[in-house]
Amino acid sequence: MLPRLPSCGRTHANTRLARRRFLSRRWTAYSALKFHVLKQEIPGRGYKDLLDIMELARSNGIDVRGERMKNLCEEFGNRKIYERVIAFNA
Repeated sequence: MLPRLPSCGRTHANTRLARRRFLSRRWTAYSALKFHVLKQEIPGRGYKDLLDIMELARSNGIDVRGERMKNLCEEFGNRKIYERVIAFNA
């Protein structure tokens, strides 16, 4: 089952994921995909996806402890993932 993604807007941000630089349309769409993957608990993917979420948030000026990140994480992931993001950011 695929997650319902936020629509991509016209805002652009240079983002670096997996050692590759690309132009992201919206950080929320990519973060939502990462939260969805983390929810699947695929072995060997967790650390990489957490790093990607941190890089997306940093490059777009998003506070990972903020309400916006919490709502996005709980919509596409779960509370456990949000707690992992907070712990990873500490």
